[in-house]
Amino acid sequence: MMNRLPRIVPVPPCILTALVLGLAACAGTPARPERDKAAEIDRLMTAYAHNGQFNGAVLVSDHGDIIYKKAFGKASLELDVPNTPEMAFSVGSVTKPFTATLVMQLVQEGKLKLDGTLGEYLPVFASTPAARVTLHQLLTHTSGLSSRINGGDETFWKTDARRKYTVEQFIREHIPGTLDFEPGSQWRYCNAGYFVLGAIIERVTGQDYAHALESRILAPAGMSHSGLDHQGLLVPKRASGYTKQLGEYRPAEYCDASVYYAAGGLYATVEDIYRWDRALSSDKLLSADTKRQVFTRHMRDSGYGWFIEQWPVGKTEAKLPVVLHTGGVFGFSSLLVRSTSDESLIVLMDNTARGDMLTSIGHGLFDVLHGQTPPAPKKSLSDVLGPVVVREGIEAGVREFRRLQSENSEQVDLSESSVNTFGYQLLRAPRVDDAIRVFQWNAEAFPNSGNVYDSLAEAYVAQGDKARGIENYRKALELDPKNGNAKTRLEALNTP
Repeated sequence: MMNRLPRIVPVPPCILTALVLGLAACAGTPARPERDKAAEIDRLMTAYAHNGQFNGAVLVSDHGDIIYKKAFGKASLELDVPNTPEMAFSVGSVTKPFTATLVMQLVQEGKLKLDGTLGEYLPVFASTPAARVTLHQLLTHTSGLSSRINGGDETFWKTDARRKYTVEQFIREHIPGTLDFEPGSQWRYCNAGYFVLGAIIERVTGQDYAHALESRILAPAGMSHSGLDHQGLLVPKRASGYTKQLGEYRPAEYCDASVYYAAGGLYATVEDIYRWDRALSSDKLLSADTKRQVFTRHMRDSGYGWFIEQWPVGKTEAKLPVVLHTGGVFGFSSLLVRSTSDESLIVLMDNTARGDMLTSIGHGLFDVLHGQTPPAPKKSLSDVLGPVVVREGIEAGVREFRRLQSENSEQVDLSESSVNTFGYQLLRAPRVDDAIRVFQWNAEAFPNSGNVYDSLAEAYVAQGDKARGIENYRKALELDPKNGNAKTRLEALNTP
């Protein structure tokens, strides 16, 4: 008997749709389209740019693949030249992971030891207290090495930082080999530590730092639009640097690139940083065992050239591991975040000095990458109130601030950090009396924060009121005994 094929009866579309939805429900799978992450990122970045809070280039990759690359604002305000994704930016301290990579390549090759000391590798330090500082301590900011380039020495940055130096000259004049604390006992961010790591790299490789960087990292990673900056260097498609103070853009102050060197002298494009990320994800630059050392957390979340953190995912309880670094030099800000659980990457480069703004943007992008809706951007208080204070005076600014407070404005950032940033912009204007008023607002609004009293103390000292400065530094330490700045400033004021 011949087998007969079953008759095929067409199913009406409405019934077919119902069957599919029913099967999806039974399987527990939500019947909704995949999120368009690139579109969500574009909406977020466009909002930040519209608020005047981002002026630069951004790249985001998801599981190793670029899903978003775009630029906003101007590369040159004077010439009305727009930023493009191909623009080169100074990346500041994002240089430090590169320096750490070079050091660890030399450790991997047996040419350096992590417990080797400054006295062994650089004879200029052999007879100084810093002779016993180890490479491990330099890499993790626990060396205690003192220098004027470590913090906010305004006099240095406005005078000596404008000179050109050889590496040897700079070390002799500005890294004397003295210590601020016993090596390994504390953590304090240390530009000087990475400067001397650059000198060690030169001594061991027999190449200057720029050539070691090129031959060992940039060329193997395919980073053809990156390099170490130096005076007189012509960089194609290079963005100009700006500051934004009280709502107005201004050209950045000058600092000679020789001062940044291995601690902050790199320039790059967003796509070159992506290429570096891909090279790091393979074993092209460092072995798997060496990378485990690099990304091991030590004091204050420091790895070797990286900060190692757990970033929250939206408003959920989840946190994901990341390695990151921020960068800031005159006129430029940068952020690099690598999500180690899923190989996603966030690169932000801004040709404006922005403080912590890029970190806020980075968290929003991180939320989008991981399926969450980030908070809507808010305008900065400096941008909103700065022009009011400049045009009409501080009392008009006070009235507008009170109005925003009473209305619980959702469009303007009234947080402690936003008020603090506004105060510092006034302090550096210099509008010292106005800055004091703003820091006083912050102390009233956040009376339990040691940081607000630290800022208020700094403004009083700038005004010449040493007694009130001491009083507020003490208050800052009372609320936050770990406030190292308040402790250092009190010591400088010869006060226990």
